[in-house]
Amino acid sequence: MPISMDRYRLRRAGASADRESCLRFYRKLSSTVSIVSAMSDELGPLGLTVSAVSSLSLDPPFLLVCLAHDSKTLKAALDNGRFAVHVLQSHQHALGAEFATSNSHRFRKHGFALIANVPILTEVRIWSICDLVDTCAYGDHSLLVGQVIATGDGPMASPLVWHDRNYLKVSPGKSHEMEG
Repeated sequence: MPISMDRYRLRRAGASADRESCLRFYRKLSSTVSIVSAMSDELGPLGLTVSAVSSLSLDPPFLLVCLAHDSKTLKAALDNGRFAVHVLQSHQHALGAEFATSNSHRFRKHGFALIANVPILTEVRIWSICDLVDTCAYGDHSLLVGQVIATGDGPMASPLVWHDRNYLKVSPGKSHEMEG
């Protein structure tokens, strides 16, 4: 049975691994590179590169996204109750790197469409729009649960992958079933 973060902290007080050990471990967690975007009433379209995105459920369709507490995109998603997730392709490493900087004018250089009041990058072929259904703060990040309300599913090349502080290209190949 799940326990609250407060009860967990009391139970595990002082039992965390050190920061550098965790960073070394986290760097080995490969993930697809995505951009999360949201519309700010004050600042306009906002977005940032993330690697912490995961499917949660198919029925109903839910995605998980983790954003830093001080993120302007997080504030916009919370204020408007909606956000988008864009999956980058292997040739879009420059786009991923650009949205990973703190430049607040990222959308000026890139075409976007406003769909359901969420900025959708037109050069990204695979995207989803989510209604925000739940949030929870953990450490220095907030976990957002979004219900997928729309998707764009264009032709997809190999995905762009982040591993050990580098962008990797995944080569298409034969599908292999794992034994087990």
